[in-house]
Amino acid sequence: MTKTNLLIAEDQPIMVKGLKLIFEEEENIQVLEDVRDGRAMVEFVRNSTKDVHIVLADINMPDMDGLEAAEIIIN
Repeated sequence: MTKTNLLIAEDQPIMVKGLKLIFEEEENIQVLEDVRDGRAMVEFVRNSTKDVHIVLADINMPDMDGLEAAEIIIN
C-alpha cells in the first residue's frame, strides 16, 4: 500500500502534538515533518527528497502565513 505523505505546518506545539498523534494512527498516512512557519513550509516542500502529497497548514503563522506559503508552492 502506498502511503500518503503529509507535512504539518503549525506554530502551536500542542496542536502539532495532537495532529501527529491522530495521523500516526493511520496506516496509510506518513507524517514527513512538522514545521512552524510558512517559510519553513515552502522550504520543506521544495527540498524534500520525498513527494509531499498533502500540506496541512495553519493560516495564521509567524513570518509567513499558510495561505501565502501555499500560493508560493502552487506557483
